[in-house]
Amino acid sequence: MSAPSSREPSREPAGAPAAGPIGEPAGASAGELSGRPPGSAAGTRTIALPGLPNVRDSGGLSGPRGTRLRRGVLLRGPAPSPGTAPALDALGVRTVVDLRQQAEREVVDGPGHTRARVLRRPVWGDMSGIRGTTRPAQSAYLANYRSMLEIAAPVAVEVVELLARAGTAPVYVCCTVGKDRTGVVCALVLRGLGVRLADVTNDYALTGRAYRALRPGDPRPEWSYQGSLDELRARTASPAVTMRALLDGIEREHGSVGAFLEGHGLSPGTRRDAGERVFEPRVFGSRVLEPRPAGARPFDQCVPQERTRPCP
Repeated sequence: MSAPSSREPSREPAGAPAAGPIGEPAGASAGELSGRPPGSAAGTRTIALPGLPNVRDSGGLSGPRGTRLRRGVLLRGPAPSPGTAPALDALGVRTVVDLRQQAEREVVDGPGHTRARVLRRPVWGDMSGIRGTTRPAQSAYLANYRSMLEIAAPVAVEVVELLARAGTAPVYVCCTVGKDRTGVVCALVLRGLGVRLADVTNDYALTGRAYRALRPGDPRPEWSYQGSLDELRARTASPAVTMRALLDGIEREHGSVGAFLEGHGLSPGTRRDAGERVFEPRVFGSRVLEPRPAGARPFDQCVPQERTRPCP
């Protein structure tokens, strides 16, 4: 499949640290991936794609005022290879936000083999407590996440801006594994739009579950064979408490993640427009839960208290 001629330029500032590669998938050909439509695992938001573990749809997460996030709006996972790229086309992905650095993309440019618009937005953090360690401590991952916030926040703003416009979704956010850089950017986007804190942190935790479910014979990207399957599972552990600590820190300092993103260029109008596009009323059987009345306090004012009492 030929890559489209229109590609966004990379935003790779000088001095970015080197990153590890992602390779071709093992055991999954393009024909296998495109021969049948990919489907979501029963009862989950995880999308079963051979050679691409940890792909999921953020749809269904609880939003403000009794709403939920629409399906087919924001997807996340590992970067595809040329062989697995057709699977993203089968999902109808229109925009890929690739968070990998240039060294990773030079090994293989899977997103460039999709029909989607590809935005190169490299994100990185302090990996000193993670590299060279078989089982890094969660404190090392939290330090990494905090160190990347100033780089990740403008990318999250751009993703919200994409969601506010017609014709850009589904948006697929990816990095090598779909855990750290993807986890931080997606958490900022989701929480910034008003998704419930517990839903954001539990969504992050699904990454660990996805990689724990891999069996020795399952097809997976070549980079995942650099260590044992047990090591892969250890390095992709993603307890919700780690993301909770990151978001709690942002909300203590800035009042809300939305305010934090506004400090990085997100306009309140764009945030509102994105919310109107991505959220829908929640349905319970035949009953539609109506959004909170217009006279209720704005959701942003509820964020610091939402873990202890509901807003009036």
